[in-house]
Amino acid sequence: EPLFLHHIWAGLLYVAGGETPAPLDYSKAKPEENRFSKVILAEKLNEPMELSVLNDGRVLFIERHGAVKLYNIKTKQLKTIATIAVSTKYKDKEGKTSEAEDGLLGLNKDPDFATNHWIYLYYSDPVKSENILTRYTLSSDVLDLNSKKVLLEVATQREQCCHTGGSIDWDAKGNLYL
Repeated sequence: EPLFLHHIWAGLLYVAGGETPAPLDYSKAKPEENRFSKVILAEKLNEPMELSVLNDGRVLFIERHGAVKLYNIKTKQLKTIATIAVSTKYKDKEGKTSEAEDGLLGLNKDPDFATNHWIYLYYSDPVKSENILTRYTLSSDVLDLNSKKVLLEVATQREQCCHTGGSIDWDAKGNLYL
C-alpha cells in the first residue's frame, strides 16, 4: 500500500530530524554508572521470563517451565510459591515430539495490587492448543491457585516450533496489554 508506506516513511523522517538531520550525540544517552547497582536475586534459574516488583519490594518472577517464585528482599530468601502446569512440547502430524518455546511467558501485577492482590499470568495450556491470560490472587506469600480466572484464550498451533511471547503491561488508564 504505497500511501501507507509513504505515511510510515514520513513519520520516520520526522523523528529522525528531517531531510538533513543533525548527527546524534550518543554520549548523552548513556546514564552515569553510579546510578545503578547490580543485585543478584538468584542464580542457576530455569529460563526466567519476567518479573514484577510488588509494592512492598518483594520480587515475583516466573520461569518458562511453570515455576512462580517470590524473592523477599528483607530475608533474602527465594521460594517457589506455585508451579503452573504448562505445555512445552510440540507434536507434529507424524507424532514426532519436539521442545517448544511455549510455557509460562508473562507476568504482571494489577495496578491496584495493594488493594486487590491480583497477579496476571500468561501461559500455554497443558491440554488444549491455546495460550491463556489468567488472573490469580496473591495472599501474603501464597498464590491462590483456586482463585484462577481465565480472561482470554488465544488459539495456537502446537505442531511446529515458532518464537513465542506474552509480556503483560498496563497503560496509564489501567488497560491491560498482552
